[in-house]
Amino acid sequence: MPHLSPWRRAPQRAVLTVSAIALCVLPVQNLQAGGPFSETQFTPDWRIAAPFSIERDSAGEEPEDAAGQQRAEAAPSTGAAGSAGASAGGIGAGTVAAIAGGVAVVGGAVALGASGGGGGDDGGGGGSSVGSSVVTDPATPAAVNAFRTSEYLAHGGYDRVNLAHAYARGYTGAGHTIAILDDGYQLNHPEFSGKILVQFNAAGNPLPGAMPIETHGTHVTGIAAARKDNVGMHGAAFDANLALYQFGTLDQSAAQFTRAGILGATVISNSWGYNARISDVQAEIAGGKSTASALASVVGGTASDWQNFLNAMDGAQDAGSVIVFAASNNPALGGIDVSSGMPLVDNRLMGQWLAVTNVNSSDQVVSVGCGQAQAFCLAAPGTNIYSTVPTSTYGNLSGTSMATPLVSGAVVLVVEGLGLSPEEAVNRLLTTADRSFAGYSANAHGQGILDLDAATSPIGRVQVLASGNVHDGGTGPGIMQTVLSASRAFGDAFTKALDGLRIAAFDEGGAAFLYNLGDRVAVQEPVTTALDTLQSLGTRTDLTKTALPGGGGVSIAVRDADLDFRSTQLGTGVEIDAAFLDTPLWGGTLSAGFHQSSGEFLNRLAPEAAQTAFAYRPEMFSVPYAGFAEDGYSAGLEMPLGDKASIGVLSFEGEGNEDRAFDGFGALTTLSLRPTDRIAIGIDGGAMSEDGTVLGTDARGGLGLGEDSRTAFAGIRAEAGIDEHWTLLGSYHHGWTVVGGSASAIVTSVGNVKTQQMSGGLIGEHLFSKDDALGLAVSQPLRITGGQTSLNLPVWRDWNGDILTRHQDVSLRPSGQETRYEVTYGFDIDPSTRLTGLTFHRSDADHIAGRQETAAVLRLQHRF
Repeated sequence: MPHLSPWRRAPQRAVLTVSAIALCVLPVQNLQAGGPFSETQFTPDWRIAAPFSIERDSAGEEPEDAAGQQRAEAAPSTGAAGSAGASAGGIGAGTVAAIAGGVAVVGGAVALGASGGGGGDDGGGGGSSVGSSVVTDPATPAAVNAFRTSEYLAHGGYDRVNLAHAYARGYTGAGHTIAILDDGYQLNHPEFSGKILVQFNAAGNPLPGAMPIETHGTHVTGIAAARKDNVGMHGAAFDANLALYQFGTLDQSAAQFTRAGILGATVISNSWGYNARISDVQAEIAGGKSTASALASVVGGTASDWQNFLNAMDGAQDAGSVIVFAASNNPALGGIDVSSGMPLVDNRLMGQWLAVTNVNSSDQVVSVGCGQAQAFCLAAPGTNIYSTVPTSTYGNLSGTSMATPLVSGAVVLVVEGLGLSPEEAVNRLLTTADRSFAGYSANAHGQGILDLDAATSPIGRVQVLASGNVHDGGTGPGIMQTVLSASRAFGDAFTKALDGLRIAAFDEGGAAFLYNLGDRVAVQEPVTTALDTLQSLGTRTDLTKTALPGGGGVSIAVRDADLDFRSTQLGTGVEIDAAFLDTPLWGGTLSAGFHQSSGEFLNRLAPEAAQTAFAYRPEMFSVPYAGFAEDGYSAGLEMPLGDKASIGVLSFEGEGNEDRAFDGFGALTTLSLRPTDRIAIGIDGGAMSEDGTVLGTDARGGLGLGEDSRTAFAGIRAEAGIDEHWTLLGSYHHGWTVVGGSASAIVTSVGNVKTQQMSGGLIGEHLFSKDDALGLAVSQPLRITGGQTSLNLPVWRDWNGDILTRHQDVSLRPSGQETRYEVTYGFDIDPSTRLTGLTFHRSDADHIAGRQETAAVLRLQHRF
C-alpha cells in the first residue's frame, strides 16, 4: 500500500549486523581519492601539478614561450586511495574502513572493496577529500639524477651550479640562440651538427671555409651548447642554436655584435678581452676625458672606434641580447679588466650585462676577482673543464673562458623557462646565486656562484594573475589555493574540460610557471560504492553516525519516547552525535533534527517500503537537493488537507562533511495527494542558497566559481499499489542554478546550470513468506545536464611583463550518465534475525563515461 506522506518512524531496537560482499567486480576506470590537505603541504610546480586534496576550512593547448617553443612536461605523481568515512545511513554494528581494492575488518564487518567511487547521498556527491598527493616540483631527486649522465658529469662543474635541476623542470635552451665571439671554431665538430645558424669570420665572410679552426673557440662553444647525444659531453643549453663570430679589430667586433643583435641572439658570450684595468679608464674619465677617449688612451685605438664599439653593444642589448664577458685570468692585473667591467664606464650597458670569474672545485677564485664589478658579476666553475676541441674530439682547459659559456647557457635557460626579459634574467641569476659556502667574498665572488636550482625555483608566493602587468603591484590568488573539488553531480565535467589547459602563475620576481589546470581539479569521492552499500543496506536501524572507540565496538540506538538519540557508545558513556524530534502540533506533525543530514531528514518523504528495500538509500525516491547539507539543522511542519492530501514545509541549513562540500540553506514545500487508496503523488518545489559552493562544488582561488549560488528545483514523486503485494515507485526532479558574485581570476562566468534526477522501482512484499521483500530499481542520481563556464586563461607573459591571456568556454556536462540497476531480496529467518541479499550495477559510474561497477552483498541482521 502507498506510504508516501508519513514522516514519523516506528520505534527501533538496536541491531547487530554482519555483512560481506559475495561478489565484487572492479571498475574499468578509477579516479584517485585521498585525505585532506593543508596548504603547507604544497610546493609549486613548473610543468604539471599532481592530484591534490581540499580541506573544508582553509583545478587546451600548451602555451608557447617567446620563441615559440612548447614546454616540456613532467609525469604526474599518483594519488593515494581515498580514506573511509561513515555513510549517512549507518551500518549497525561497525564502521567499514574503505581500502580501495583491499580488505578491511573493523567492528565485525568484512568487506572486499571495489575502487570505483562511492555511493552515498546522491544530492551531496562525493567528498572534499579527493586526493592525497601534494603538488610536486618536477625536479625530484630521481628526475635530477636522470640528467646526471656520463655526458653531464664529464664537464666537471655542472653539479656545482645545479644544472640538472633546470633540466628536470624542462628547460634545455630549445628555441633560443647563443652567439659566441671567439678566435675560431671547428664548425663541423659532431657536437655542433645541425646547431649553427650563421658563422662570420672577423672580416664578415659567412662562408664556413673562411672561419679559422681554433681550440679555444671550439672548447667554449661546446660548453655553451654541445649536443646531448650520449657522446663525450653536452653543453649547458644543449638544445640551443649557435651563432659563431670571430672577433677582430674594434670595428670588426662591433659589426659582430650588431649581427648578433639583429639575429635575435638571447645571449652574446665573450671569452676574450683587453688586458687593462677598468679603474685606469675611470681615472682618465675623472680627468675630463670622454669614455671613448679614455678607453683609447688606456687600451689603444681611436676614440671613434671605441664609440662605435660601445654603440654596437648597446644596440645589441636594445635588440634583446644579454652580453656576458669573461673577467681576466691575470690576478696580477690588480682589478677588474676593461672588457668585463665596461658598464662601470658606460651605464647604458648596465642591466643586461654579466661579468664572470672562475672558481675551482674548492670554490676559490683563481682569476681576477669581481672587485668593482661585483654588482653584476658571478662566479662559475672554469677549472679543468672537459669540452670539445679540434679535431672532432674533447679535452680539458681552465680559465674564465670556460666559466663564461656556462653562465651564458644559464641565461638562456632562465629566459626560456620563466618568460623573463633579458634584464630580469640577469637580475634573477644575480639574486639567486649561492653565497652560503665557506669563504664567500663579494670582492672575489661577486654575487656568488651560479645556482640554477634557485634561479629556476619560485621566489616567494606564486599567484594567478589574469590581467595587467606582473610588475604593477597587483595581487591574485595563490596557485596553491587555486583548487576545485567537484561534487559528483558534475562527474568529470571539470576534469574533462580543464585537463590539458595550461595556465601561467607568477612568482614575486615576475617569473612565469606553467600548471596543468586539470590537475587543480578532482571529483569528490568519499568511499567505494561496495563498502557504502554495506553501510546503507538494511537502514531499518536508521543509525546516522557510528562513533566507535579505537575503530571497533558495538553501536546501539536508544529511543526515549519521541526523542531519538544516535551514536550511543556501548561501554564508554553516551555521546549524542545527532538527534531527531517530532511531535503533534495543530493537528499536524512538527519535526526537527540537529547535527543530522537534511537529506536523511527528507528521506521520510520517500515510500516506507523504499526506506527498507534499497541499498541506495531512499533519496532516489525523495528530493535530492537537500542531501547536500550533511551536518546541520532541519525543521518541518506537515499539515493534513482533508482525508486525501497534506502539505509539508521543510527548511534546512548546514554544511558538508569530510566527504563533501556545502555551505548553505534551503526550503521546500511538498504537496502529497492520495486520489485513491492505491495511488499517492508528491509534488515538490523549493530553493537552495549556497555560500561559496555550487551544488556542492568547492572552488577556490583562481578557480572560484562565484561568491554564492541560488538553485530552484521542482519535481514529482509517485507511488502506485498494483495489488496487496506489489508497489510501483517513481521520482523525477529538475533544478536550475544561477551563480552570482564577483568572478575569479580564471573563471569569468558560470551560466545556465541545469540538473536532473530520476528513478523508478518496483517493490514486492510478502511474496514467499510473511516478512520477505523484493526490490527492483533503476535510477539516475543527480546530474548536471547543462551549463557553461567562461575562462580567461593566463598563458604566458611578454618581456614587458604584460600578461598574455586566452579566452575559452567549457561545457559543464559530464562525459557519462550514471544509471544504477539494483535487485534486493530479504526475509526473516526468525522474528529477530533477517537475511538480505543485494546485487547492483552502475554504468557510467559517477557520470564518467565507461566507468563500470558491479557487486553483490549478503547481510545478516540480528535484533536484540
